[in-house]
Amino acid sequence: MPAEHANARHDGVSPNPVTSNDRARLRHRSRGNFHATSLGLKPITSECLPVSYFRLRIGGRLIAGFAAVCAIIALSVGYTVFEVGRISTTVNRMTNLRTPVALASTELIGNLYSTLATLRGYLLSGNPQGKLDRASMWKEMDRTVAAFDEQAAQFTNPENRQKWEQAKLLLAESHGAGQGRSDRFHP
Repeated sequence: MPAEHANARHDGVSPNPVTSNDRARLRHRSRGNFHATSLGLKPITSECLPVSYFRLRIGGRLIAGFAAVCAIIALSVGYTVFEVGRISTTVNRMTNLRTPVALASTELIGNLYSTLATLRGYLLSGNPQGKLDRASMWKEMDRTVAAFDEQAAQFTNPENRQKWEQAKLLLAESHGAGQGRSDRFHP
């Protein structure tokens, strides 16, 4: 507090220009007819008072409560729409990409084992039907690889695409190596 104000209070001079007579008049005036401007005071308006829920009438309270409930419902609906969109994206990825890729990779592994089994059977028996069976298995394998290639284009992780390219090279080597063995043993 500055020194002038401290001295003014000790000197008996009030910083408030309202005198004791004015205070008495303020107490005796009715609420509806009183104007504080006649005493040099600012009138009390709604701008001076903080808006309080408890100062509202019943209609205002109902409107404020209804607005609060509407805001809560709007926020809930917005959050739900956001989450449903996110879940829908995940479900679409599962049904349109991951499940078909899992099925195709299982089919690919089955076809690979079948080609190896027919190669062993052909190498052990020398039956020319084994060579034809193996050729038909590799045709099926090529169809599965082509279908898997289409799905691999949709992979979201580039590392998975790279792994698929490496697997295709290994499958091509396996096909060439098996063909060479079968030709070497049974021309």
